[in-house]
Amino acid sequence: MRRRRWHSWLSVAWPGFAGLMGTIAIWFLIPVPYIVYEPGPAAETRPMVETKAAADRDAVPSEGAFLMTTVRWTYANVFKYVAATYDPHAEIYEKETITRGASRTDYVQRQQLQMRSSHSDALEAVYRTLGIPYEARTENIVVFSVLDGFAADGVLRPGDRLLAIDGKPVERDEDVRAAMEGKAVGEEAEVTFRRGGAEETARLTLRALPNSDPPRPGMGITYGALLTIESEDPAYRVEIRAGSIGGPSAGLMFALEMYDRFTEGDLTRGYRVAGTGEISPDGSVGTIGGVVHKVVGAHRSGAELFFVPPGNAEAALAKAAAIGTEMDVVTVANLQEALDYLASLPEKPTRIGGL
Repeated sequence: MRRRRWHSWLSVAWPGFAGLMGTIAIWFLIPVPYIVYEPGPAAETRPMVETKAAADRDAVPSEGAFLMTTVRWTYANVFKYVAATYDPHAEIYEKETITRGASRTDYVQRQQLQMRSSHSDALEAVYRTLGIPYEARTENIVVFSVLDGFAADGVLRPGDRLLAIDGKPVERDEDVRAAMEGKAVGEEAEVTFRRGGAEETARLTLRALPNSDPPRPGMGITYGALLTIESEDPAYRVEIRAGSIGGPSAGLMFALEMYDRFTEGDLTRGYRVAGTGEISPDGSVGTIGGVVHKVVGAHRSGAELFFVPPGNAEAALAKAAAIGTEMDVVTVANLQEALDYLASLPEKPTRIGGL
């Protein structure tokens, strides 16, 4: 009798259970071709920067801090996509427009390379501003990204070190351009590269690069030099550890952190200073992506000031007004403008005490 009841209950419950599992699978396990951008955390830069400068060693504790702002991005499933449509702080992009055909691993690698490059640019900008003698050495010419459907697609990957093209050594940016000089669409180029510890060689048939008129042959890669920027004085040498955070947009905030560590006094004036902006070695601050998410992240992290490049100012000010933050949004075109603004602030009373 009990067995019949059990079978009867199972015959009724099983379709419902199967339907529930199917619904969960559709909502949470099936990916959709979109990426969702949301506000990420704002992280203090001080723990990420290590230096032996005397001014840093003798610094007095401060309640102020520099904060780098981030964007959290997620490969969407059905649930994430639907939830994002109702989130005023989320944006939805077609995956292809963000990754440009790269796999998730390659996209993350590209972001990491951009972050590393931004460290060098920030340090060089600070050295120039303070007049600290330094040396810039090219360590590697590396692939930053690979265009979908071009010759290098499926052969080269972000992070590969270019060693030679047609047997000609590649040690500088100009070496790549010189090796490609005179080549035509349809010709082959022999590329030698290193991935991890292995050296490989491949022959690539060149195609016309997008938006080139007249057609310009290429492998379909972006590349750049990874530099080591090092002061002559060991006290001003720096090591930056940003963990898994990628992209170039923290350059300005790392530059401010390093400037603060190299100089006397508290550059923050006791304030929590957030911001964003890609920095160049000459100190100019360039436009970045995702600024509206960074404004929200800075606000949530208690920032009192937010530096923004001119090209992002309108969007940042509009978002700040929309969320009703008391955080001041300040436009800076270069590192010196940020330094001058901070110097003009009244010093904030500190609550740090001791016995």
